[in-house]
Amino acid sequence: MMSSDHSRRSMIKGIGIATAAGVFGAASAQAVPAVPVEGEIWSNEYWAKKDDIPLWMFRKRIGAPKPGEPARPVVFFVHGSSVTSRVFDLTVPGKGEYSLLNTFARYGFDCWTMDHENYGKSGRTSGNADIASGVEDLKAAVEVIARETGQGRYHFVGESSGALRAGAFAMAAPERIDRLVFAAFTYKGEGSPTLAKRAEQLAYYRSHNMRKRDRDMDPLDRDPRQARHVGPRRGRAAGRCRDAVRRPDPDRHLSRHDRQFAGGASGEGAGAGAAGPRRI
Repeated sequence: MMSSDHSRRSMIKGIGIATAAGVFGAASAQAVPAVPVEGEIWSNEYWAKKDDIPLWMFRKRIGAPKPGEPARPVVFFVHGSSVTSRVFDLTVPGKGEYSLLNTFARYGFDCWTMDHENYGKSGRTSGNADIASGVEDLKAAVEVIARETGQGRYHFVGESSGALRAGAFAMAAPERIDRLVFAAFTYKGEGSPTLAKRAEQLAYYRSHNMRKRDRDMDPLDRDPRQARHVGPRRGRAAGRCRDAVRRPDPDRHLSRHDRQFAGGASGEGAGAGAAGPRRI
């Protein structure tokens, strides 16, 4: 049976190969090597500005940029609502390669990502960092990429609601788009929760300390970490186990935006306190 870390590495490698083959097809102006590029990975930080809001950007590629070298295809990774850009550049000591940025860089990509407003290292505001705000973030980001690479069209990989940000940006600035890749696309079509429905669900959570969809779930299925408690328990240990099941961690059940709306985070802590420090 294949180990979990090997499966993960194989999956990441497969994503890189599939994207290189599919995204950069015959119609693409930029060619990508069929095998990984040799060399040390170079990285750098940048700052974009959306009005008065600083937006942190990060870049990885093989080797530092050199004047006059051939342009490399740019791929921009757009994060979702419950994570920062860190999710694309994970480091797991002793477990092999977990960074998508590293993997794509080794296949010849010039890799970029950013923390959106109220996330990670980017500026804090009273805003909710919604999809429209994310589009404005990307508009500011591509100006930096254009300045640093000399290119005007880029590939975008959006994950979860990051796919919505990338898709909405493509509609607003199609001249900046080469290819789009959507992963775990957040559904907003027919049957998706309305604002009124979300408000109803949030009110239920605030009064019951759980979501409605968790109400009928076997308590021990709510968190895999509690599986070890299945079995006979006696005395204080049993009481602690039952209490842990009855009172699930609120942080684990709410998205960053719902926590902010519920009063769990606001102002300066609205981004970093929710998504930033909770590294995977």
